[in-house]
Amino acid sequence: VAERFFQRALAINRAQRNLKEIATNLNNLCLYRGNTEEKLSFIQEAITINKNLDAQWSLGENYNNMGKQYYYDKQYSKALEALHKAYEYAHNIGARELICDNYEYSSMVYAAIGDYAQAQAGLHGFRIEWSDVGVADDEGAPSRVERAGDLTCSLKQKGVDQHLVRLGCLDIKRVHGPAFRRS
Repeated sequence: VAERFFQRALAINRAQRNLKEIATNLNNLCLYRGNTEEKLSFIQEAITINKNLDAQWSLGENYNNMGKQYYYDKQYSKALEALHKAYEYAHNIGARELICDNYEYSSMVYAAIGDYAQAQAGLHGFRIEWSDVGVADDEGAPSRVERAGDLTCSLKQKGVDQHLVRLGCLDIKRVHGPAFRRS
């Protein structure tokens, strides 16, 4: 359902030649699983636009979503490359929300390839980044804490140390669910 609205918004913004919003719509179309090839072409277009606009935050978000799309397609080395670029952009501008997303996605990739020590390191970074940024999610979206909890439980089932189950929730109440840009 959301994807149809993002497609409509994209068509409107293309008609108006609003580059910033076009890039935002393209990025938002890549938040979830789907046709990987199509979504990667959307992300590439968003990256081209955002480079021309020098939109550093948006570039960090684009590369995070590119990494997530490669993860969905089980192209783990490409996912890690994209996530490394995302981290660089986010770190250079101090974008903690993007860094937190990056830790979460990197942990998913490392868990998928069986590198549980790196997955644990990512979750630890995730907890630290959000320890003082708790924001209630009044829209009912799954919180990052809940998603991290799901990931830690998944990792535990695969033999990762018991203390991982506690990592995501020590200092955090609830925080926003999947980030998408509204402007």
